[in-house]
Amino acid sequence: MTDPITFLFTDIEGSTELWELHEAEMSQALVRHDELVRASIERHGGQVFKTVGDAFCAAFPDPMAGALAACQIQCQLIAEEWPTPRPIRVRMALHSGVAEARENDFFGPTLNRIARLLSLGHGGQILISSQVEQGISASLPEGMSVLDLGRHRLKDVSEPEHVFQIIHMELPFEFPPLRSLSVLLNNLPPQLTSFVGRAAELERIQELLRSNRLLTLIGSGGCGKTRLALQAALDHFDRYPQGVWLVELAPLSDEGLIGQTVASALRLRLDPSVSPIAKVIESLQGGPALLLLDNCEHLLSGCAHLAVALLQGCPDLKIMATSREPIHVPGEQTWRVPSLASPDPDGSDDPAVVGEFESVRLFVDRAILHKPGFAVDSQNAKAVAQICHRLNGIPLAIELAAARSNVLNPEQIASRLDDQFRLLTGGNRAALPRQQTLRATIDWSYDLLESEDRVLLDRLSIFRGGWVVEAAEQVCAGGPIDEFDVLDRLSHLVDKSLVAVEDFDNSPRYSLLDSIRSYAREKLEATDGVGEVTERHAGWSVDLAEEGRKRLEGPDQPAWMRRLERESGNVRAALDYLTSHEGRAEDALRLATGLTRFWYVRGQFEEGAGWLEKGLRSGDSVPSELRATALYAAGICANEMGKYQDSMEKLRQSMDIHRADGNLLGVANALNAMGIVSHQTGQYVQAKSFYEEALEINRELGNRSSEARVLNNLGIVANSLGDRALARSLYEEALKVSRELGNRSEEGLNLNNLGNVLFAQEDLDGAEDLFRQALEISREVSSRAGEALNLNNLGQVLHRKGDTEEAQKCLLDSLAIRREQGDRLGMAFTFEGLARVAASEEEPEDAVGYLAAAASLRAEIGSPLAPADQRELDDLIAALKSEMGQPAFDAAWERG
Repeated sequence: MTDPITFLFTDIEGSTELWELHEAEMSQALVRHDELVRASIERHGGQVFKTVGDAFCAAFPDPMAGALAACQIQCQLIAEEWPTPRPIRVRMALHSGVAEARENDFFGPTLNRIARLLSLGHGGQILISSQVEQGISASLPEGMSVLDLGRHRLKDVSEPEHVFQIIHMELPFEFPPLRSLSVLLNNLPPQLTSFVGRAAELERIQELLRSNRLLTLIGSGGCGKTRLALQAALDHFDRYPQGVWLVELAPLSDEGLIGQTVASALRLRLDPSVSPIAKVIESLQGGPALLLLDNCEHLLSGCAHLAVALLQGCPDLKIMATSREPIHVPGEQTWRVPSLASPDPDGSDDPAVVGEFESVRLFVDRAILHKPGFAVDSQNAKAVAQICHRLNGIPLAIELAAARSNVLNPEQIASRLDDQFRLLTGGNRAALPRQQTLRATIDWSYDLLESEDRVLLDRLSIFRGGWVVEAAEQVCAGGPIDEFDVLDRLSHLVDKSLVAVEDFDNSPRYSLLDSIRSYAREKLEATDGVGEVTERHAGWSVDLAEEGRKRLEGPDQPAWMRRLERESGNVRAALDYLTSHEGRAEDALRLATGLTRFWYVRGQFEEGAGWLEKGLRSGDSVPSELRATALYAAGICANEMGKYQDSMEKLRQSMDIHRADGNLLGVANALNAMGIVSHQTGQYVQAKSFYEEALEINRELGNRSSEARVLNNLGIVANSLGDRALARSLYEEALKVSRELGNRSEEGLNLNNLGNVLFAQEDLDGAEDLFRQALEISREVSSRAGEALNLNNLGQVLHRKGDTEEAQKCLLDSLAIRREQGDRLGMAFTFEGLARVAASEEEPEDAVGYLAAAASLRAEIGSPLAPADQRELDDLIAALKSEMGQPAFDAAWERG
């Protein structure tokens, strides 16, 4: 059928619970529900073509007829008096598109999309797609309108859907947020191909997850473990309000990085004083969550420790893992992923019969991507059955075979596959273990490649976690492959389903399935060129990091943070190679210092310090400037880890080397960092001395950007010492420079600090205005740390102005960001602000708890308050003790 059809899908919200608790009433209600729904559909020219339980599927000749029917049904449902304890509420969805009609039913992507659209909605809500909206918007009757709900990712649909809601004057119009991947917490990647079959397997996984907290899907490479786990999560991700999180372990080789990888997947900023696993436990304690650990087989011990720790620390957490073997921890439920059902090659050759098998449906679905219009017919049904049977229903193998449909017909594919199996097994197909079958499939696909494509595939295995085309050109060109040929060769591999491609920041990013990467890596290591490719990969990684160091200082920071995060597997591989080979310390330190800013923003100070120490301890001769830069970077990491003495020692070493080399800029940067360490440890006079020397050098060099930064730091010292006039003058001078340079992030920081001065001088309106300006800039430049700082200070001034409700909201929003980033010093400031609010609201126990939490954080990191601020808090503590009495105060403090 080629003409568009409008489909209406409906189902009752919460019907399972109603049936279980009120079966008799529900039976009566369902009869009336069915009468109303069917009558309205038919009254508007619709056809009910399927019912499943309480769900209706109907087709209409035009979108307006479907929309009017949906509104009438909802109005009648609301007016009805139901025998059940609560009214029957039905969610509805409308979508228009082409579909295949077969035996009084409809099939095709249009039906898949409306089913996913329906799953977003709530009882009483009518959702429509953009196609329906376009068909009805010009002729809506009075009392009806359309509300734009934005674009939303749908389960198992690659392209987002623009979703609208029909508004009717007699119906409610306010509903909770849609249950889409765009709204609920998750990091699940969009799937670029459809999910085929596996209904029984998905149901079995849900049964096992309901009764087990750790479920491990086991099976050989290529059997579809990952895709099945993702689909199981997608089908029920709204059951996990704390999020569904995918952790890809394939790029890792070091079990020590598992916790950090999980934290990164959950978008947590690490705190050097708290283990990554403890951070993850804290994040997942708020309610039901699902963690997907993908590809555990090479990290079994680390995954076992992780699973035990998380399950013990998070009572509402469930873990679904994929592995080639069990993880072997108490309480683990394993379930082997079966192959797709395949037809008997000696059985029926009826296309309808053969086409019902899941393996055949997958073959057809993927073949269409390479040869549009492909279908199983009477001529090829036997060959397709033979292909799927001899590939043992293994999804990856079937996809590789289907990729050849653009150049071979099914009969040719079957005959070539037969030849390859005989070659590899000596004709004993019955004895094939599944891994050998997969390897045979990859061998076959590999042997069909042109020689240059084989070379490129082997070289691409050097990448961990994927690559962009520019990286492939730099690393993989040479010998038989010209740099300009890499893109064409890469396209060949994508077409043959040997390389996967996805969209990342509006650019394609490529990757290899783990099994194919392992296969290609073996081929690469058997050649003389493995060393040269490894060297080029390390060189590319160094270039990437050094370019990233420049880009992370400007407006490209968000995009480059995402890019470096994506390349973490590659740079770790390069760091591992460079730090483990004699004579490579220089490149290792170039790579590590290039990543320092990235590690700083991500809070990965421990990892950064570890790589820097390896390079500095190597004993290799490196240029003095590079050593000084590495010491400076190591000092910054040590400071953030609370190792102030170690930090100061490394920064002094860096400064001394720069002085000896005559590098005044390096000296100024080291002095500024030493000032920060001194200020954080309460040594304000020493901090002032360091800053003043750094300022003098920057002015001598004409380095206006660094000059503004140091002026700002001097203002912070002056403000901490209570000299508001000097602080204001310094901040205003720094602000002037920042505006002249167009440095928006520095401008926002200067405005914030000026606001602090006005706040101290009781100019509350002026302070509020500056904090709001700073907050606007922080959001403009995507500075989460700046946003948290501005919200904290805005909350303080609003509290002083008497708006305690808004003040508390600002402070809690600030605390959430600072917790997310692991900013313990910032959290201490925010707890102190919340204590002031609680005290003014006559909530002394909460106030004491906040103060205790802040004091504990400050003691742990060794960062005291400025004297004036400490005196103010001492007065508050004394007042609370007097009000509560010492025993009650001590108990509240202990709880805090």
